[in-house]
Amino acid sequence: MAADFRSVLRKSCAVPRCSCRVPGKPWQPVGVVLLLILASAGCTPYRAHKTVEPGVALPATFGGPGNRLAGTPGETCQPQVQDEPTQVDRRWWTAFGEPDLDRWQTATLEGNYSLKASYARLSQSQSALKGSKGSRYPTVGVDLTGSRQRVQFGSFTPQQFDRLSLSIPVSYEIDVFGRAAAETRSARMESRAREFDVVAMALSLSAEVAEAWFSLRFVEVQRDLLRCQIDASTALQQLTQSRRLQGLANLAAVGRAENQVSSFRANTFPVEAAHTVATYQLAALSGTVPGGDPISNAKDVELGGAGLDHAGKPSPNRMDWPTLYSLPEDGLSTRVLLQRPDILALQSRILAADQQVGAAVAAWFPTFSIAGAYGFTSTESVAKLLEEAIFNLMGTVSQLVVAGGRRRAEIRRRKAKVEELMHEYTQALLNGLAEVESSLARDRQQAHLVDELRQQWQRAKRVVEDESRGFYGGASDGMAVWSAQLGACSAELNLRAAQRQHLSYRVQLHRAMGGSWITASETCQGGTP
Repeated sequence: MAADFRSVLRKSCAVPRCSCRVPGKPWQPVGVVLLLILASAGCTPYRAHKTVEPGVALPATFGGPGNRLAGTPGETCQPQVQDEPTQVDRRWWTAFGEPDLDRWQTATLEGNYSLKASYARLSQSQSALKGSKGSRYPTVGVDLTGSRQRVQFGSFTPQQFDRLSLSIPVSYEIDVFGRAAAETRSARMESRAREFDVVAMALSLSAEVAEAWFSLRFVEVQRDLLRCQIDASTALQQLTQSRRLQGLANLAAVGRAENQVSSFRANTFPVEAAHTVATYQLAALSGTVPGGDPISNAKDVELGGAGLDHAGKPSPNRMDWPTLYSLPEDGLSTRVLLQRPDILALQSRILAADQQVGAAVAAWFPTFSIAGAYGFTSTESVAKLLEEAIFNLMGTVSQLVVAGGRRRAEIRRRKAKVEELMHEYTQALLNGLAEVESSLARDRQQAHLVDELRQQWQRAKRVVEDESRGFYGGASDGMAVWSAQLGACSAELNLRAAQRQHLSYRVQLHRAMGGSWITASETCQGGTP
């Protein structure tokens, strides 16, 4: 055991070894303690890491095969943790330019109870940090003691002894090997991780709000287009019935027209259910009772917009669809992954666990403490208490020699914890890279689909215009007009559904990148982003 202790000391201390001869004159006890403290000053048993590097090198920009955006092929970045939390604009939803969405987001960030619980957990970690800092300061107390003792020897007159003392004890453990300092730094990094947990919670909630709000907008569009399809199919049914009476259509044609009307009407039921679900979801996210009025229940936030017909607000025009902005042409830097709050939280927890390793290593070394007291005592009366002063000072050196391997096991356990978090950190970066790449691929392909469906819709509208001119010119009948109108309504519904999915992919992209992004013009320098 002694050999192990010397080995740890020789490998860990960053100061030269020295030998001291104790002179023949006896040392005073407190002087010995002070000498040992001075001799050990500057010895750091364990040097904790200040940066975190993943086990893999990330590409400089996002873009897999067929999806490369920009950057030199093969250029890589080696991320490192920031000394301070990265300042990023997390209000990513403002890029859509929708005031109603902004109000719902504000209401959620102010009223969501899961987010409030996350803030409470942050407050707990901050309190733990303050408690950890307190262990590095002296403790001071006040002791007031009074006693009375009566002694009788045989037939002699009983003797009474009174004693009253007032003292101020002070004790302080000198953190020579940095154990308390390491625990404080660990608590600080854990508190920082909790801060990023709050940001991650807010980011997740903002994505849920955006998805629910876009769903609500799409439901309004579906309502209008279903009414368009029902009107067109009803007109076709009436015309088919009229043609049957004229002997121009059979009973089967009438049945098909009736089934078509029934099918469109049946589609209204899931649409109404989706409207209710989205409304309830937004209310619950914003901290109000689902089914209640989210406008009056919101806290100092004016809520409104699509889907609030029950509150007297008009439905939005389906042509007023959220506009999707273009992605940066010079690509997206993988540096945005380092801004993700869950990545930053993992970085902080790795550094916190590494500081815990340092605290476990420091436990191998002696502890130095000083205790003293200054006060007054009296055996006569309270009035004479301040006439007799007392003072004492004591220094202590304590070293655990045999611990049954517990200290070594604790060091291995804490190092394994660091290794575990490092693997989680590297995997989180890889998962984040895959999520962004997947979102980019879906986003780009969905953009092509939207363009194709927009062209189909425009062609369908031109067909309606041509058939309408032919009808008024006597070249075609109403059947062709209403059939063209039904086709135009269906084409627009397909387009709006694809646009809604495109919005969802863009929300997923923001969520995968942690909010805003940095363009690829901010390239890597010296292997560090």
